[in-house]
Amino acid sequence: FGLDYSYMFDYDISGILGVVNGQVVPITIDAVGNRNEQNIAVPLPKWKGNFYMDWIVNDNHSGKIVVRHIDAYNDDKTLDQQFNDEIDSWTTVDLYYTFLFNQGLTSLHGNIINASDEEPPFADQDLNFDARTHSPFGRQYQLVLRHNFDF
Repeated sequence: FGLDYSYMFDYDISGILGVVNGQVVPITIDAVGNRNEQNIAVPLPKWKGNFYMDWIVNDNHSGKIVVRHIDAYNDDKTLDQQFNDEIDSWTTVDLYYTFLFNQGLTSLHGNIINASDEEPPFADQDLNFDARTHSPFGRQYQLVLRHNFDF
């Protein structure tokens, strides 16, 4: 079992010009928890992480499950946007299976990425999702055959 999770405490951007009480002045913003469409930062959800479980049935069979999570964050595209003001959280599940044969020199891998076929959450932009944070690809299948040559 394993857990790779991160929490972004803060990411301050200083010296950005903003309007305060009708005057343009330098301001400091905390970019965490925002899409950051109006500044130089990338989207920064507070929480991102993976939980995984590996198992080996015997010397020839193994598998892995990975649950990936991205927390919800503010969609700060514009002050007067007509759609949502938050981009929802997104959780996907990936499945991996490996079979070893030929004394371990050959392996067959069967993988399913985004097994539950989760669509990326809606964001108010051209593609209707935040391409810098989420993937538009639904369920994907992979079949890989590998052979290591023993010289």
